[in-house]
Amino acid sequence: SGAVEVESVNGVYHYKENVIRDKEGVGCAVRVEEVVDDEESWDVTAAELKLLQNVTERWAELPVPKPLNRCNFTTGQTVELEWTWVVLADAMGWAHQGPLVNSEKESPEYGVWVCIHPEAIIRQPCAQTPLPGTSIEFACFKYHEVQREFHFWRWNFAHESRYLPVRSSVAHELRPVFCNYKQEETIDLTWDHIAHLYTTQRAFNGTLVPAHATEVYKRWACLGPHMISVMHNRIMPARNIGGDASRRPPPIERVRPCVSWATDIGADFFTYDLVCMRYHEVLHELHFWTWNSLRRDRGRVGYSKAYKPVRPYGPIQQ
Repeated sequence: SGAVEVESVNGVYHYKENVIRDKEGVGCAVRVEEVVDDEESWDVTAAELKLLQNVTERWAELPVPKPLNRCNFTTGQTVELEWTWVVLADAMGWAHQGPLVNSEKESPEYGVWVCIHPEAIIRQPCAQTPLPGTSIEFACFKYHEVQREFHFWRWNFAHESRYLPVRSSVAHELRPVFCNYKQEETIDLTWDHIAHLYTTQRAFNGTLVPAHATEVYKRWACLGPHMISVMHNRIMPARNIGGDASRRPPPIERVRPCVSWATDIGADFFTYDLVCMRYHEVLHELHFWTWNSLRRDRGRVGYSKAYKPVRPYGPIQQ
């Protein structure tokens, strides 16, 4: 059938057959065997490489049925993707997008490309073994502006062209990990970030009920954890910690996204969880409190289709 188990790669190690579980108890098969990392295969600086090797979190995985069939896309093949999910996957680190260079524009109808981890193609998830020296691969598509379709273009790394839509450094710096916040851990956001995201309906906030309020904790805020990296890597509102809205951090300063899946997972959808924080009124800091899916107070954010990447036409295609 061509089915394969998808491996998880953590830093410079692969893992041998075992089962590990995230905070919700979802198991995923991984493999453990130590390998030597080849610095020459990375297009990153020595400092960036050291940063990558110091990653102690576990690489995130998508809650798709395993094992998956091997990918077998053909040039020009139409794949079912929605821009709503592409934008969300981009924020989470599963996808990247950009304008096509002139040499790759076969017709004026194609203007942008999207490269996405094949497991993140919701309707047609599949497995693609990464090339040596890389730990993740992306299937790249051109978007047809008239037909409004995504057409398979190439693999990002496994391609004879020297042009890489997604550079290795970007792929690894922004590859997501599973969130692993500790109780009362300081989250590197300000209330101005929350206010900014609240206006665009990407964050929620309210007053703590008496059972959870103290003299210094009176307010709560919840948002998708991937938005924390978005705020630092892309949006940077004027009243951010650095105070300069125009400054985009260099690669070495990028904040790696993290994700967490709620237990609300079905055959045709999965749901990302929201990280909830309490605001310390004296220190002016946001501290990790709990996950939205675990809240039982009236402030719990009700999940809707906005949090559920949905396979809208039935079971996934194999």
